[in-house]
Amino acid sequence: WPDARIALGAILGTALAAASAASFNHYFDRDIDALMVRTRMRPLPTGTLTPVQVLGFSFALAALAWGVLAGLTTTLAAVVGMLSIVYYALFYTVWLKRATPQNIVIGGAAGATAPLIAWAAVTGTIGLPAVLLAAIVFFWTPPHFWALALYRREDYVRANIPMYPVIHGEEKTRQQIMLYTIYLVPITIFPALIGVAGPVYWAPALVLGGAFLWFAWRLLVTAETGRAVKLFRFSIAYLFLLFIALGIDAGIGGGRSARVEAVSAAVPALAAGPAVTIALSSHTMGDLPVTAQPLAPSVIVRRGEVKEVQYRFVNPSDRPVEFQAVHRITPASADTMFHKQVCFCFARQRLAPGASSTMPVRFVLDPALPDSVHALALDYALYELPPVSATR
Repeated sequence: WPDARIALGAILGTALAAASAASFNHYFDRDIDALMVRTRMRPLPTGTLTPVQVLGFSFALAALAWGVLAGLTTTLAAVVGMLSIVYYALFYTVWLKRATPQNIVIGGAAGATAPLIAWAAVTGTIGLPAVLLAAIVFFWTPPHFWALALYRREDYVRANIPMYPVIHGEEKTRQQIMLYTIYLVPITIFPALIGVAGPVYWAPALVLGGAFLWFAWRLLVTAETGRAVKLFRFSIAYLFLLFIALGIDAGIGGGRSARVEAVSAAVPALAAGPAVTIALSSHTMGDLPVTAQPLAPSVIVRRGEVKEVQYRFVNPSDRPVEFQAVHRITPASADTMFHKQVCFCFARQRLAPGASSTMPVRFVLDPALPDSVHALALDYALYELPPVSATR
């Protein structure tokens, strides 16, 4: 599980970035919002707020998004968040939306940045799995929004916005919705094909994808406006349930974490700052017979890089031993700069008499670690635990 501080920062920072982009959208679209039934009750068309107030609020939200993402997660996550605001507010809202019927297709990249922000927040890099998750949102956007555009076509005619149904007609739009849905469903299975998701994800993904295809097909063959509304509403639930399934799968599928790291390495890590040498060690407390030895005395890590080291645990005694290993970082001020991914603190472990076991430690060194830090130490203290039966 990601560190609670990082998880909260990623969620709150992404929400603030999305809110800023939406607020800028209200500011730049205030002229056409007054002409559309769907948007005419927004704060600017109704006079509830002034353009100056909205513009100031937009910048304030962007500043808060930067502060939360940079302060609680990583600089890379904050940079991606800011780029998404600029892309949506300027590239999409100001230019694409009014210039081309492909506005939703190209502009969909802005909405697809949320998985990139989250991945960068936790790992300090942007890996291939994150790109795949962004691709899911990217290909989901056209059928989702074009279904709404079919329902609200007259709005865009009044506002002189070149949405696809206005320029190319409803039949062509229904065909494009079907086409992008066909693209979408296989892409949702790619996380499973590269080994970073299991059946808890891909089984619901297939079911949801089949339902999406059915809604798109019914809209194509019936040409009913009501079908467009149903597809639009289902598409919202679809994306929500798809990512819920992915989250549950990730939560119970820890055995795939090594493969996640492997495929993440396929995309160059965006690490920052000078390399840091981390000395590895361990020691036992009390009469614990178990010993632990890192397979390498030290490792060289760059900020934002996913790193895995191995510790070898040996129980030479003639009795089973249950123990715990607690980490310590020197200097202690850098402790919060280590973000665990696997077994950073070994909870209850058990070794049979004469047995040994190699266990991984995977972590990410925070890009916010000062550049002046060139060396750290990671040490594990091993404590014997009473048998489970003795604690009950």
